[in-house]
Amino acid sequence: MSNLKKEFQENKLYGLFLIMLGACAICQLILTFYFTAFQGQEHMGIDASWEYLKGIVAAKEGSLYPASVMHGTTHPEFERMILVLPFYKLIGNIFVAYSLSNLIFTLISILLIFIISENFKFNMSVKLLLINMFLCPYLANGYKVANELGYHESVNGFAAYYNVLIIAFFLILLYFTGDECNKKISWLGILTCFVIAYVAMCKGMGIFIWVGLPIILFLLIQMFVKNDIKIFTQTKSIYLILFVAAMFVGRMIGGILGFEYLDSDSMWVNAGEFMKNLGNLLLGFPLMLGGIPDAGITRNPASLFGFVYCFGIVISFVLYLAVIYWLVMTVKKAKESEAMDENILFLLVIFFTAIFMFAFLAPYIIGDSFSVRYLIIATLAGFFMIGLFIQSLDEKLLFRKFGVVALFVSIACMDLYSDYFLAISDNSAWRVDELLSAVEKTDAGLVYFWDNGKTLVQPERVIRVIDDSRVYKCVSNGDTLENFGDYKYYDDSTQYEGATVMVVLQDDIAAPESVMEQYELIDTIGDYGIYYCNNNPVDFKNMVSNWKE
Repeated sequence: MSNLKKEFQENKLYGLFLIMLGACAICQLILTFYFTAFQGQEHMGIDASWEYLKGIVAAKEGSLYPASVMHGTTHPEFERMILVLPFYKLIGNIFVAYSLSNLIFTLISILLIFIISENFKFNMSVKLLLINMFLCPYLANGYKVANELGYHESVNGFAAYYNVLIIAFFLILLYFTGDECNKKISWLGILTCFVIAYVAMCKGMGIFIWVGLPIILFLLIQMFVKNDIKIFTQTKSIYLILFVAAMFVGRMIGGILGFEYLDSDSMWVNAGEFMKNLGNLLLGFPLMLGGIPDAGITRNPASLFGFVYCFGIVISFVLYLAVIYWLVMTVKKAKESEAMDENILFLLVIFFTAIFMFAFLAPYIIGDSFSVRYLIIATLAGFFMIGLFIQSLDEKLLFRKFGVVALFVSIACMDLYSDYFLAISDNSAWRVDELLSAVEKTDAGLVYFWDNGKTLVQPERVIRVIDDSRVYKCVSNGDTLENFGDYKYYDDSTQYEGATVMVVLQDDIAAPESVMEQYELIDTIGDYGIYYCNNNPVDFKNMVSNWKE
């Protein structure tokens, strides 16, 4: 702290820059909290609705993850419930509960970034720059209300699917870069093992691809470079191996507890899709960081909304520059038989393992669409390589000074654009509030949404979170029960006796005619028709194609 005060006194311009960096980070942190707490309903899409619904059902059932009443998705993903449930039970608002939970996890991540930066001996400006990069939403392409799955939604905002996984990654990096790796009994190492096992239990073996496999590859590279198999007996290596073992232990515990995972759904990419998938990976980083327009988006570079990509290009360019620089330097040292920096080597392995694995494997999406969230851990590793690159340059170089300012300006402008896009985006087109108002005028305890396509899935997914006093079920494509990420209440619809409501599209009524004959139209809202029946004529067992006992 005394050194920081001295720097302020000696260089007031540098002190002003630090203030700007800190203010930018604080403002974005506050705005992220605001949007999640008070605009969560308006920004809720399909995947986010399942995340919120899990919290509501878990609170009702008194369990972190009541698998018996939940249809799974890819993984249980209940790791955030340790904070969400207490806040939800205390406050009664799922969006505020998630915002408080996210805030705590984000603050923990910021603290870990700061400590890791201390291990790297970054100066204060680089530390704050990294924190700003971590907090930036990167929403140059706007907010996809239907189902946003980019950096912001995965890391800090709204559902924040990956925030606990990211903490596990930061803990591994903290252990790897600090003095704890020299201790035979490391409390940080033991804590990290427990956190990793917990994340693996909640999220399956994705953590193995993102972090576990890079650990194994790093140790193998070290063994070959040093030509010494005894590297595996070193204290640091033993703990790294324990981290990988914890991933399998956590996954095994989840299996014993009856949790379902879709780890086995990954497929090899075939020859016809390989180059396309590899291209998606290489473009994935600038796509996630706002450097290129997403598919279907056309904007003039000179327009207000088109200019935002200039800032994303700067951020992406600096990321690629840092990665390539350290890759070249590491290879050069290896050729000259010089000692490689283990920290940089580990970050490089994490970065390139993600590219290599997802070039050959298709987790769920291949071809024209690639889910950039699979690159988040690699991107965070890249952020630290940016910090190391900046720190390696002479502070007197104009290239460093100009580059740091340009990077900060790009991040700050990306923040502004992202927050603007968040402010103007909502799901009001689905008219959920009006639908709920019509439903609440009835005494129905079970509400059906039924259509021939998937138009009604979006409003149904949102309304089931807002109104937990009724059960909502959706049938799409004419006869498919939408149970991927839903509660199991009344999957056997005959178990419910009482009044029901049916929501359909008026110009394309999909529910069976024998059912609709028993319903009475009570309201129309745009294309929606709301029908009421004083009993329950629906039998999913005989009316949907994917019904299961």
